[in-house]
Amino acid sequence: MTSLPLVLTDPARRPQAVEALAGVVESEVRDRSGISGVALKTAFKAVTAIKSDIVFKAVDYMLPDFADALDPFWAARGGQPFGAYLSGRGAEAADALLNVTDKRANKPEHATIAKIYNSLRPKAQGMVEAALPRLGAAVESSPTPRDHVGRARARPRTAGARVHGLPDHHEFEGSRSTRVDES
Repeated sequence: MTSLPLVLTDPARRPQAVEALAGVVESEVRDRSGISGVALKTAFKAVTAIKSDIVFKAVDYMLPDFADALDPFWAARGGQPFGAYLSGRGAEAADALLNVTDKRANKPEHATIAKIYNSLRPKAQGMVEAALPRLGAAVESSPTPRDHVGRARARPRTAGARVHGLPDHHEFEGSRSTRVDES
């Protein structure tokens, strides 16, 4: 089985992975309701007013760390859909992801964004746990490496994983992605 970091961070597949995972973030924010939903949507609007492409930049920057954090779950899932497997280990999977974002929040580029993150952090565990089925489906919708005989293993694309209006490539300044020259 291919490791999750290889699946998500390979330069040929990374743009699609970033797009799908950023779509998960945007969908989760959009679909949140109640008082915590209003708080989340307000915070999201404030953060995107500061940096309109922050979701894509943040996902792209943290993707290697997210992939490493989720790799043990990916390897242990067996034949089970990844979202279902993550949901069955909700607290543990959410902790793994939040450890990545917490480390990033400790080294913020923008103090205002860090302050907004820290204000939402007490509710983040439940929000991340609720997002795990969608996250797992988005990961599985990412193109996978070719198997040993050279055939691509097909994965169905999850509805709602595509975010319209995104450029064809995701070479954001400050990104840790590998630049691929297409000339």
